[in-house]
This record gives sequence, C-alpha cells and structure tokens, in this order.
Amino acid sequence: MNFNAKPVYIYRYNFNVNKNTCHWLLSTSKEERLATDQSIELASLDDLHDWIAASGEAFNGILTVQEGHCKWFEQKYVNEFGETDFEYHYILL
Repeated sequence: MNFNAKPVYIYRYNFNVNKNTCHWLLSTSKEERLATDQSIELASLDDLHDWIAASGEAFNGILTVQEGHCKWFEQKYVNEFGETDFEYHYILL
C-alpha cells in the first residue's frame, strides 16, 4: 500500500532522574522538535491514545507510527440497551 502518511513523533524533555519522570509532547514536525530536544522517535499507538486521554486532541489523516500506518476511527452505534454509544481509537491500516 502506498500512503501519503505523516509521521508523528514523541519527544521527551525535563527529565527528572530522581522521580523517573519527564514531560512529553507529540508533533508531526521532526525539524521543529530536533531544534529543541534530541530525545525524539516515532510515536506508538499507545502514545497516540495517551495523548488523546490527556489532551482530548486527535491527529487526523493517515499517520506513520512505530507499528506502521494508522488513522483515527470513529463509529456511532446502538448498544444492546438501545442507547447510542461511540467508539473512538486509532486503527492500523
């Protein structure tokens, strides 16, 4: 498959060795992030889902992540109780 996919990078900064923590952001601009930090790699599907849980913001379009190519998926359906439910997540292509 030939995708016109944009890569999503995770970069980590402000490491605290004593607490084993750091701040992190996701970005589609590797050049922008390399200018400020050297700890950069392709994000994973888990990183994308963590980003949504933390920010409520999804990256749209076809993305390149560690696992391959993915896209944001939304589905509305009626559950077994007759109520409307929604399913949101990234799916691998």
